[in-house]
Amino acid sequence: MNYLFGYKLQLIIRFVSEGQRKANFEECDAKIRESNDKTVNLKKDIKNLLSKYAKIINNEEAAEKVLPVSRESSACIKRRGLREAISRADEENVRLRKKLDLQQERLAKLLDDYKELMSGRTQKLLEKKLEDPLKKKIVSLENQLHRVSVMQMEADMVRKKYRSVRASLKSDAAFYVSSLKNLEQSIKEQELEIKQLQRVKEEAVELRDITKEALMHQEIEAMQKSKERDQIILDYRQRVEDRKLELERLERLIFPNTRVPAREDDFEGEKRKQDSEEADDKPVDEMTRLQEAFTKLRSATGVTKNEQVLDRFLSQRATKDKLQKMRVSMEEDKISLEKRRQQFTTEIEMQKFSETKDADQNAEKLARLNAEISEQTEREKKAEAESQRVQEVINEVALMLWKFCDRLSDVNPTPVPPEDSHENPHRLLELLEEKLTAAINIMGGPEKYAEWIQETAADKIDILSTESAGHERKIDIDDRPLFPRFPGTPTPAAAPVPSDDEEEVPTRSILKRQAQLLVDTKSRRKAFNFRR
Repeated sequence: MNYLFGYKLQLIIRFVSEGQRKANFEECDAKIRESNDKTVNLKKDIKNLLSKYAKIINNEEAAEKVLPVSRESSACIKRRGLREAISRADEENVRLRKKLDLQQERLAKLLDDYKELMSGRTQKLLEKKLEDPLKKKIVSLENQLHRVSVMQMEADMVRKKYRSVRASLKSDAAFYVSSLKNLEQSIKEQELEIKQLQRVKEEAVELRDITKEALMHQEIEAMQKSKERDQIILDYRQRVEDRKLELERLERLIFPNTRVPAREDDFEGEKRKQDSEEADDKPVDEMTRLQEAFTKLRSATGVTKNEQVLDRFLSQRATKDKLQKMRVSMEEDKISLEKRRQQFTTEIEMQKFSETKDADQNAEKLARLNAEISEQTEREKKAEAESQRVQEVINEVALMLWKFCDRLSDVNPTPVPPEDSHENPHRLLELLEEKLTAAINIMGGPEKYAEWIQETAADKIDILSTESAGHERKIDIDDRPLFPRFPGTPTPAAAPVPSDDEEEVPTRSILKRQAQLLVDTKSRRKAFNFRR
């Protein structure tokens, strides 16, 4: 839209400047006519010189032709006789006389044409000397009126375009201001969100480090506890082995001749074997057996008196009971320690599983945060690009307004800021409005403007009727402007007397028609629909 508007304004400025070119053309018209007169006179002089040169050439050719004729006649006299030579010379004389008559007739016609032309030229010169001053004044006044009407028409067009441009620029400015505010708000929200996400990321990283450190401490503690537990188990096993050795030593002291039982710590099995052996020796006397057993018991206990054997035997039984209790308690402790070891192993596995799960969750959360951060960064880049594009559009609009103000700098004394001052577009718009108002006041005010509107409407109706009656013509013009910038331009001098080879000066209606045709042709060529 901005480019189309700039193109339309450029086209309008070209139309305005074309009038100035037309005025300059009228000023230069006198010099062109003088040069045309000189060209016509020089052409006539060249024609006269060429005719003289042709006559001289023809005389030389005739003299050259006489020599071969005389030579031929003399040769003919020698060959064929005098009569034939005389007849041949007569024929040649007749032919030359005919040629001479034709040349004289042509020369007479040329003289008659020259006299007619001279008489018509003098008459035209007399008529022009009488009519030219008044006609030139009328034509100059008509041209000036036409220029003023065209300038008024162009000023009205510029005013309408200015109003539409001002309204569109105001709407665009409001839209750009609102879009800029929205972009700034979105950028601030994105920055806040990015900061929050970065803070969450830092907290997550810190929590991950703390969790890793706690898990490492727990794993170290678990390993230390497992080592302590293994050490305790080894200690208990060593103590069990020591007790077993001690028990075996006591059994060997108590029963030195008996064989080693299948289970070293089972005293009931030993008694059962002894009972079985006694059952096998049924024929042996029971008294003898008891004596032998008592002797063995006394020898096993290592005492000499019979009264001490029972005390020693009872003390050994008490020791056995104590060892049995110790064994049961050791097995219970072993089972409890094994359960605690399994519990600690399960806890360690659970800690490892929870650590892996937390690491996966932290990785997913970190990836999600990174994705959100990248998305917010992309949004920020897009917002910055959009803001830069809006700023470029505003700069282009300001440059276009500055160009308009620069073109209208001669309307009023209000100075135009320099191009590199980066002036506010609203300020430039107000300055352009002020200059256009001054241009309308120079044209004569609102009343003159209303009269000019009526005259312009009538002229347009006349031009439309003449265009519908005539045939379509294509006029090739250059890219220079059509009309002058302002009505304060000086009036060109009166046109000089034209030569007889040029056309008559065009009237006011012809000039209007030509100007309108120029406008229509240029608007069609530039694909611009010029409304009338």
